[in-house]
Amino acid sequence: MRELYKRCLIVFLTCCIQAYVGPLTQPPCDRSRRVFTDSWGIITDGPPGSNYTQDSHCEWLIKANNSEQFITLKFQSMGTECSYDYVYVYDGDSFNSPLLGSFSGKTEPQEITATSGYMLILLYSDTNYVLEGFRAEYTISNCSRNCSNHGFCLEHSCICEVDWGGRDCSFKLCQENCGYPERGVCSQGKCICTPNYSGLSCTMYKYDNTGNKWHWIFSGGISPRAAHTAIYEEGTNSLYVFGGYDLNNVLGDLMIFRFNSTRWEDEDGIVVGMYFMKYNM
Repeated sequence: MRELYKRCLIVFLTCCIQAYVGPLTQPPCDRSRRVFTDSWGIITDGPPGSNYTQDSHCEWLIKANNSEQFITLKFQSMGTECSYDYVYVYDGDSFNSPLLGSFSGKTEPQEITATSGYMLILLYSDTNYVLEGFRAEYTISNCSRNCSNHGFCLEHSCICEVDWGGRDCSFKLCQENCGYPERGVCSQGKCICTPNYSGLSCTMYKYDNTGNKWHWIFSGGISPRAAHTAIYEEGTNSLYVFGGYDLNNVLGDLMIFRFNSTRWEDEDGIVVGMYFMKYNM
């Protein structure tokens, strides 16, 4: 009887150990598509301390409850063979959906938000060198980034606190108090710069030739692009930007940034990119 008890105890302990270590030794991603429907989760190509496999083609699909919800992806770590192995992120459930970003190397990407109710992630690698891969956290919310804790969500739109703006209330209005009284003054959540000053907080002085300085000129306005043509015209104190391409389309628009008024205009003179004001309380 005592011998039978020992055998049962050994079997029980073995099963417990296997049940405990099993999740820690989960296999790396394969060529299947994994679907996530929870409002929060972690996506990774495999267990910590291991590399992704050669010739990988791994897919993760995040599904919200409806198309009005937002899916935000935040990378916690990133490591792929630079320029050869990539992580692609799409705003939709197929590779025909708009591409939000393609990432390679060891630089952690910025947060990415999908607005279609779906987000598709693809890890692709060639047959050579491999690294540790990536780990990312996703959240599904009724408003973009839950209004960044600077507002509240109403019918899938953020109503921002008085000092914050943007579609997700992440933009601080009237930073540095616009440099009042020398550089500018805050009016209705926007810096109105004095003559010869420009920028979001009126930090850029027209006659400052020192160089080697960064100024936050604008938030939004022009769509992200590459391979465009740009020229500064001193007579109008304006920057003209033409064409280029984004991750999905070739662009043929002409956009103009007016430094005197700190705003973007299209070729017809229509102001663009002033959306952050309408979401304020």
